[in-house]
Amino acid sequence: MMSLPSILPSKPAIQDTTSTVDEIKQQLGRATNPEATPIFICALDECYRLLPSQKALMMHRKKDHQTEDDGWMITWNGATGGSGGEKVKEEVE
Repeated sequence: MMSLPSILPSKPAIQDTTSTVDEIKQQLGRATNPEATPIFICALDECYRLLPSQKALMMHRKKDHQTEDDGWMITWNGATGGSGGEKVKEEVE
């Protein structure tokens, strides 16, 4: 089974005090794979924002980080290019 690497910073869990028993019994999600659910995570400056495509990630970079740097991303969707060198791009195999 494929999974993203656990390099994202952890945060304390918050207790759910509003969900009902019926809500908890309902299906909340499903297992997926890279072909069905693309995931690109901006790891630039420890941003860790999740985006649905490399195009969306690059638009986020330009707007929020004022850069077109295509390194420092985490994805499970295969090679996405990049300038390499000291930049990091991790892929889950």
